[in-house]
Amino acid sequence: MIAGISVLPSLKKYVLRATERMTLIGRPTRILLLGVGLGIITGLTAVAFRSLIIFSNSLFFPHDPQVGLLFGRWWRYLAFMIPAIGGLLVGGIMYLFFREEEPLSGVPEVMAAVSLKGGLLNPKMGLKGLLSAITIGSGGSAGPEGPIVEIGSSLGSYLGQKLRLTGSELRLLAGCGAAAGIAAVFGAPLGGVFFALEIILGEFAINTFAPVVLSAVAASVISRTFLGDQPAFQVTAVTSLGSLYDIIPFLALGLLSGLVSVLFINALYKGQSLFGRYKFSSWLKPAIGGLMVGVLGLALPQVLGEGYHSVTAILNGNILWWTALLLVFAKILATSLTLGSGAPGGSFAPAVFIGAMLGGAFGQLLAFLFPGFFVYNASYALAGAAGVVAGALNAPLTAGLIIFEITGTYKIVLPAMIVVAISAMITKRMKGSSVYTQAMFKAGLPVDQLRRHSHLSSATCRQAMKRDIMAILPQMSLHDIIKAISRTDQLILPVIDDNNKYLASVNWSQLRLFLEEEQTGGLIIAHDVMIKVPQVNADDSLSLALMHLIKNDMQEIPVVENGKLVGLIGNKEILKGGF
Repeated sequence: MIAGISVLPSLKKYVLRATERMTLIGRPTRILLLGVGLGIITGLTAVAFRSLIIFSNSLFFPHDPQVGLLFGRWWRYLAFMIPAIGGLLVGGIMYLFFREEEPLSGVPEVMAAVSLKGGLLNPKMGLKGLLSAITIGSGGSAGPEGPIVEIGSSLGSYLGQKLRLTGSELRLLAGCGAAAGIAAVFGAPLGGVFFALEIILGEFAINTFAPVVLSAVAASVISRTFLGDQPAFQVTAVTSLGSLYDIIPFLALGLLSGLVSVLFINALYKGQSLFGRYKFSSWLKPAIGGLMVGVLGLALPQVLGEGYHSVTAILNGNILWWTALLLVFAKILATSLTLGSGAPGGSFAPAVFIGAMLGGAFGQLLAFLFPGFFVYNASYALAGAAGVVAGALNAPLTAGLIIFEITGTYKIVLPAMIVVAISAMITKRMKGSSVYTQAMFKAGLPVDQLRRHSHLSSATCRQAMKRDIMAILPQMSLHDIIKAISRTDQLILPVIDDNNKYLASVNWSQLRLFLEEEQTGGLIIAHDVMIKVPQVNADDSLSLALMHLIKNDMQEIPVVENGKLVGLIGNKEILKGGF
C-alpha cells in the first residue's frame, strides 16, 4: 500500500515533465508524436469498447436471437423486452449523469465542435459514447462508429487542452482521434483517414494528412494485435467488371442506392421528430424505442444490433431476395426508432446493412429474371453497402475505401466506384444533406455553408475581437445611454455589473422605442431597455461567431470568458481575423 502511494506522485511528475517537454518541441514534430500517441490510446480504447459490446450482447442474449426469437419455448417470446430493458438502462444513466439537453450527439456533435468551437470537446462525450455498448448489445439498431468517433475525438481534444494547444491543433487532434477510432473498430486505416478528412475536418490540407494517417495506422496496429487481422466480412465469390456490359446493373444499383439513402435520411429525421413531439420523460424514450424495435425483432430478428452476421449471410447468398428486400425497410425503421429515441449509437453500421440487403436482393433478382446473363455473387451486396454509406453519410471516398478494407478484396473496387458515384450524386441532388449534416441543420448549425470558409474554424474570437470597448452599468439613465452610444462606433452597448459580469446589451433599435421618453431622463435606466443577444466565448471559433451574426441578423455580438465581458466581435473583426 505504501509503495502504491509513493508511485502516484512519481507518475504525476513524469506526466507533467513529459507535458513540459512536449511544449518545447517544434509544432510539426509535436503534432506527429501526439497523433501516434493518440492513435495508441484510442486503439486500446476501441479494443475495450469492442469487448464491452460483445460482453453486453452475451449478457442480454445468452443464445443467438436470430435462432430462438421467433420459434421455441414460450419464454423466448419475452425477448422483445430485451431492447426495452437496454433502453431503460441507457436512458436512466444518461438522465443521472448527462442530464444537460444536448441538441447533437455522436458524429454530428464532433463535426459541430470541430467546425464551430475550434475543436473544444467535453470529455464527458467519450463517457456517453460508451453507453452505446448497452444499446447495441441489447439489440438496439445502431452501430459503433458514432460512439468511437466521440471517444477518440474527445480524447484528442482533452489531450490538446491539457497541453494548451491552439485552436487549429485542437481541431487536428480531434480529427486524429476520429480516424483512429474508425481504423481500430473496423480494421480500416484508410477508411479512418478519409472519414476524418472527408466528414470530421472537411478538408484535405497537406499539413493535416500526416498526423491523421499516423494516428489511424497506430490505432489499426493496436486493434489487429488484440482482435486479429481477418477481414470483417468473409466472402467466397466476388467478381469485378469484365466488360462494359457488366457496368449496366451497377448503374441501376447506384440509382436504387441513392433513392434508399434519401429514404434512410428522411426516416431518421422523422424518428427524431416523432420522439420530440411527445412529451415523455427523456429517460423513458430509449426504452419506448427499444420496445418497438423488440416487437419488430420478433418477426425479423436480423434487424437487432449491428447486424453484421446477416450481412455476411447475404454476401454468401444465404438470405432470399424477398427477405433481404423486406429487411431493407425493416432496418430503416428499427434504426429510426433506436436513434430517434435518443439512444446513443451510430448510423454507419445500419447503412452497411441496408445497402448490403439492397444489393443482395437486386443481384439475386437479376439472376432469377435473367439466368443466362447474370449470376449472383457478393459484388452486388458489397457495392450496395458502399452506395448507401456514400449517399446517407455523404462520404463517397470513405465508403469505397472502407468496403474494400473490410472485405480484403480489390475486385470490389470498380463496381463499388460506380455505385458510390451514382448514389452520392442522386442523394446530393434530391436531399442536399447527410444523416450527419441534417441533424446539425435541425439544431440550427449550417456547418456545410461555414465549411466553405474553413479557415474561420481555426481562428478564435480571442484573436480577432475588439478589446477597447465601452460598457455600461444597469442603473445608467436613458439620457446618459444615448450620449454614450453617440460617442462610440459600437453597434451595441454591453451591460455589466460591478464585477464586469456580462448581463445583456443595449442597441439602437431598442433605444428608438424609448426616444420619446428621453425627457423623463432618470426614470428609464439601462436595466429597462437592455435585451439578451447571442454571445460567444473567447475560445469559440470565428465560424461560430459568424453563424450567430447571420442567424440573428446582427452586426456585432459580445465576447465573454467565464461569464465576464472581454470584447466585441462583428463582421469587420471576422474578416480581418479570418483572412
